[in-house]
Amino acid sequence: MVAFPVVMLIVYGSKDGFGIYRLLGIALGIDNLIGWFRGFSSIGYTSHLWTLSYEIQVYLVIPFAFVAYKTMPRKTFLLILLGIFLYSAVARAVMFASGAKLQVTYTTPFLRPDSVLAGLALYILRPKWSVWLSMAAAVVSLAIILSLPLPWHSQVASAISYPMIAVFSAAVADIALRSRTAGLLLSIRPLPFLGEISFGLYVYHLLAISYARDLLIYLAGRNLSVSTSVIDFMMLLATTVLISVAMAATSYVAFERPFLKFKKRFEVVSGR
Repeated sequence: MVAFPVVMLIVYGSKDGFGIYRLLGIALGIDNLIGWFRGFSSIGYTSHLWTLSYEIQVYLVIPFAFVAYKTMPRKTFLLILLGIFLYSAVARAVMFASGAKLQVTYTTPFLRPDSVLAGLALYILRPKWSVWLSMAAAVVSLAIILSLPLPWHSQVASAISYPMIAVFSAAVADIALRSRTAGLLLSIRPLPFLGEISFGLYVYHLLAISYARDLLIYLAGRNLSVSTSVIDFMMLLATTVLISVAMAATSYVAFERPFLKFKKRFEVVSGR
């Protein structure tokens, strides 16, 4: 999370001279808030790392949410989650109408908490309904998502897309947890390995896209037409995946795994 942007800053520099402040934002878990004012282009190939700050901020709230959940009736807690869910939809509509930048709405936890709320609700409800119902919810919500404009192009889409993405994600998670067939498919040998190196896949993928594009342009002797040519797009996708996996696996073995060993020194309760 921190080492990669440090390397990118050293190798490529900062386009606007704001790179060191963006680096501090990443390290302190406030990168998404910095993006309100300056965007995320100060350090090359790291524009996606704001999501880690979003994640860290959610983790800071989760313990308080857990305490609230344990001290009040379950129905009351679910109603509070529903209230926050409705508030965020209205707040997004207001922000859109006021002409707020994409960075503000898209990167702020209290304006886009839908998927987090859906995850909490999934844990609390512990669904007993048929997995087929979750499959239907996944199909319907995905159809709605694909039928709408991008959230930042329409006020209606801004209000509806994020809740539908939350429903789709929760439905897929429920299917993965409760469907025996899905469990068997997700246990096929390469997939757990990709899960182990998934953080590296996430961190390095923009750089991998750049490397893959440059490699294919060099080999083909022409620019790629990924927006109009299915073949070019699939070649770029496949090459990007291969490069991403190679980078992430190398990083995991040489850099991440030694750090993961430190966790045992700080464990209070061993995992079950």
